[in-house]
Amino acid sequence: SPQLMLYGDPIPTCSELKFLGFLFDNRLSWIPHIRNLKSKYLRPINILLNYGCSTKRLSHIYITLILPRLDCGSQLYKSVNNAVSGVLDTV
Repeated sequence: SPQLMLYGDPIPTCSELKFLGFLFDNRLSWIPHIRNLKSKYLRPINILLNYGCSTKRLSHIYITLILPRLDCGSQLYKSVNNAVSGVLDTV
């Protein structure tokens, strides 16, 4: 990676950066962002299923809380290969 300077001081680089809710990696592969989404939303769904939440209530929670957050930025996922985009299918 090129060394960028600002007033003679090097600007540090990082491999991942969170900006406006999106996790950018240095290759723009979206893999860390998609894995983060999966771990973030699959855990509450599993907790609700383990405590016997009805499917109607679970569907309502999914539609109102989880689906809008998954749809936000879904245009960016078009550049991801099918194996990576299949990770979100479980959610």
